[in-house]
Formats: sequence, structure tokens, C-alpha cells
Amino acid sequence: MRDPRLLYPEHSFDPEGELPAHADDLVRDLELDVLFAAMSRGDDFIGGIVRRVLLTGPEDAGTVRYRQDVLRDCLANPRVVRELFDLCDEAARVGRRTPLGLLALSTPTSVLSSSAYLLSALLDALERMHRLATASAGDFVSRGLSEVLETFLEEYDADRLDTMRDHLRRLEWDVGFHLSARLGAGSVGTDYALQAGVRRGRSRWERKIREGFRRLLGLEPSSFSFYVHRRDEASGEALEEVIRRGIGPVANTLARAAERILHTFRALRTELAFYVGCLNLADRLEAIDEPFCLPEVGEPGEVAWTAAGLYDVCLSLTIGGGVVGNDLDGEGVDLVLITGANQGGKTTFLRSVGAAELMAGCGLFVPATAYSTAIRAGVFTHFRREEDADMQSGKLEEELTRMDAIIESLQPGSLVLCNESFATTNELEGSEIARQVVSGLLRGGVAVFFVTHLYEFARTFCGTTEERVLCLRAERMDDGRRTFRMIEGAPQETSFGEDLYRRILGSDAPHPGV
Repeated sequence: MRDPRLLYPEHSFDPEGELPAHADDLVRDLELDVLFAAMSRGDDFIGGIVRRVLLTGPEDAGTVRYRQDVLRDCLANPRVVRELFDLCDEAARVGRRTPLGLLALSTPTSVLSSSAYLLSALLDALERMHRLATASAGDFVSRGLSEVLETFLEEYDADRLDTMRDHLRRLEWDVGFHLSARLGAGSVGTDYALQAGVRRGRSRWERKIREGFRRLLGLEPSSFSFYVHRRDEASGEALEEVIRRGIGPVANTLARAAERILHTFRALRTELAFYVGCLNLADRLEAIDEPFCLPEVGEPGEVAWTAAGLYDVCLSLTIGGGVVGNDLDGEGVDLVLITGANQGGKTTFLRSVGAAELMAGCGLFVPATAYSTAIRAGVFTHFRREEDADMQSGKLEEELTRMDAIIESLQPGSLVLCNESFATTNELEGSEIARQVVSGLLRGGVAVFFVTHLYEFARTFCGTTEERVLCLRAERMDDGRRTFRMIEGAPQETSFGEDLYRRILGSDAPHPGV
């Protein structure tokens, strides 16, 4: 049976693939652990898969649209999808109790009995899968899920399952088993074969008594037998060799069949885990009355970069909804500069963009009422770090080192999110560093979002007509209130720090004049 393909149209997902080198920074800066927790609902397996899928999005828009089709099916049939996952999960748990990988070190009889036990349990799961697929196959329209259900229906139809059950019944014995062989050249045994089991229906002692009566009556024994003394090592080894040659081929065939079916369930569980995580997140967002939508994702240049009602999903999950959404019209824009009042929602907006780009790029819905974007060659974050004892150098050097590592991984079409980068030095030096870094990124075909208080840096870019720049500013009302909305506007020389001063010390407190 072909491996399920729910995440890629031409191959299955590799759960052991390496994460990007900057994955930890993404999780830390965008607070993605909150998102992973909502998607996993405490299931470590689901949490591991959604983390890997989200951080290693595909490189083409066609794969994103393929996943979106599967996700639409899942959102329309959540009960069936959860049942499919639970069934695969149960089968995988049975497999963990019977680790076939260790059977190579066991005797043929152990391999046979363990494989028969596992295969019997897996056949139960296959029968349930067959019933579920039969009842719901017509409800799915995506290529991915339709092919999975059709494959189960074709590969494991009722006749084949009955045949497999019959073969397992033939391998059941009350005691012992039957081997046949021929005498070959030199009276050496050859053509060993395991025969179908015969149920004798009597205990060992009942058979001994029966044979004793036959001998008393002078009747021929019903069978001939011999016994090997437990200290006769040579005879024991010879008998083990006979058993190995007779049972070994059947045991190995049974083990391979069980392993193949178990692999199918495990692979399907892996692919379904991401979509169950999506369903968990959809349930959570609906419970806190937050909107979400499937975005329009295209290759670079195919669609405009726009958003309506975009909000920080991780913040919303943390506080239980009610986060202010923002609109974005970034068509033809390579650089978005965000300035404005302190505590005006700039970092929250930046996080909302980063999370949305990752979610859109992996085929997930996004926290917005509408969203469109191009496929990214990677999303990178460069957020200001608080000083700590582990730092081996000054903060500016640490920032430059991190930016150098990011640049080494960038490709045309990447997205870099900078939050107060290079603000650890003076205004003049910080502005010049930021200008040179951003200019280089834009020349390399990299899109940039930059939150900054460096006025000279922001003014330089917002005042030019040579670059495709969108200047946003955190809205501040005349009375000092923050709306947490980003509006188009040129940077201002002040970040209104006095608003915070008076909020903390009181409206009548004298301003220090600094």
C-alpha cells in the first residue's frame, strides 16, 4: 500500500527532517509555543508534528493549495477525521507493545506468536478503517483524503481481510505445531514446511492417559513421539534447527506483513496529526469568537500582499480573545517600516505578521478575516534581546552576530522581521547600521518588516521614492490613548514616552524634561 500523502502531493512527510537553524528564534520571538499548545491540546505527538510542519513550510504555492484542500475537507468533516486519527493512534500503540524490530533476536516461535498477535490486532483496526471509509468516502473531495480512503477500500477489501483472518486461524494450535519434511540426499531433511494447525481439544495429561490405555489394549499408538532430555544440548540444538527451518519462513513473512500494515497506520497518523492540530486550533478560536480564514497564497508576484483584521493569534489565545486587528495593503511593497508611540502595539503587529506568514506558508488558516501573500523562502526574526549573564559580548556585537547568521541563510523571497534592531547604540550609529543592512537585504530580493524608534533611519527610507516602502505608525489619540492600530503615516521624532511617564506617576507629575 502506498504511503498516505496528505501534506505533499507527490511524497509523504518526513517527521524526522531537520528544523531550520533559526527555528528556536522564531518560536521565542513570535511566542509560538502558545500556538503549539493550542493545536496539540496536551498531545506530545501532535505537538511535535505541528511544530515541525509550521517551521518547515513547503517551497511552492501548489503544495500549500493542496494542503488547503485537505484542510477544507477536515473542517467540513471533523468527527470523521478525529476518528481516523484515533484509530491510527490505537494501532500505533499496539505496535509499541510489540516491537517487531527486536524480534530478529528472538526464536522463530516467538517471532511467529508475536507477529500473529500484532497482525490480529491490526486486522481489527483495518476492519474498522474499512467501515469508516465505506461510510464516509463520499464526504471528501480533496485529492489527499480521497486517495487515502480509496486505497484502504481497494487494498484491504472484505475478501482480503477474511483471507488474512483465515490464515491466522490456521496458525493457531492448542499445543505444539505440525511440520512436514522430505528426506533428501544422504537422508538429510529438506523441504521443511509448516502445516495448518490441528486443534486436539485435550490437555497434555489427557493425551498421556489416552495413549496409556491404547498400549494396555495392545493397540497401535495414535502417533509416534520422542523426547529430548533437557541436558542433551546437541539434540536440543538439532531440534531448534528443525524448528527454525520449518517455522522461520512463515514467521518472517508474518512479521513483514504486520510491519507493513503498522507502517501504514503510523504514516497516516503522522500526516493526520497536523490536521487534527488545525481542528483543535479552529475549535479554540471559535470558542473565543476570533475569526480565521484560508489565505490566498501564490508564487512571488502572483498575488498582492494584503490583510484585513489581522491579529496576533498567540496573544489572543493567551488572553482569551479581543485583540485589535489591523489591515495591511502591501501590494508592490518590499519594506514596511513601523514607528510610533511606545506601547502602541507595534511589536504585537509584527508578531501577527510573522505568525500569519508561517501559518499561511504551511497550509494552515490565518488569524484574519482576509489574507493574501506570496510563498516565502523562509521567515526570519531579529528581535532585541534583553541583556543576560550568558552574553559573551556587548549587545550591539551580539545583534550584529545574529544578523550575520540570518544573512547566511537568506534567499531571494525570504522575509525578515526586525524589532528594535540596532537600537543599543546611539541614534546616528544605529541608524546608519540599520540603513546599510536593510539596503543590502532589499537588493538581495528579501522583504523586510522593521519596527524602530531610530528616527533618522526611518525618515531616510520613508522619504525616498526609489524603494517600495510602506510607512506605518502606531495610532495615538490626542489625549494619549493608544488604539493599537497601525495607520499609514510618516515617522515622528517623538515616541511619546511622556505618556508613559504620566501614566505611571500621575497626570499632575512634572515632566523631567528629558
